[in-house]
Amino acid sequence: MALNSGNYVGHPQSVCGPKGRQLSNQVYSLYDNAEWVIGTGSDINFADTITNLFNNITTARYVSIRSDGTLPIKLNSASNDLITIEANTEFVMDALEVTNIFASPASSMNVKVFLTGE
Repeated sequence: MALNSGNYVGHPQSVCGPKGRQLSNQVYSLYDNAEWVIGTGSDINFADTITNLFNNITTARYVSIRSDGTLPIKLNSASNDLITIEANTEFVMDALEVTNIFASPASSMNVKVFLTGE
């Protein structure tokens, strides 16, 4: 199943979070965006393996992740607690500085990640 590369659930992709809230009262001009098929694995390091992520920015202030399969992730460290993103939903984080994402998918799936920050 292909992921729609259109808007992210109706809110702008650059400076507004869910419900039109401005991100941390800060406007950022840098972003990274990537779409790919991820295979199975454990603690796949996005910063090291996905060339379009954490390329323009080093610290994400807004993270949006979508996939067409259930995707377990950890933010910032492979030793942090697991967050499960259900298939065909959008995970949004705008209250934590994110410097890396680790995923442990049980099957191959399409993934789309959008980051903005500095």
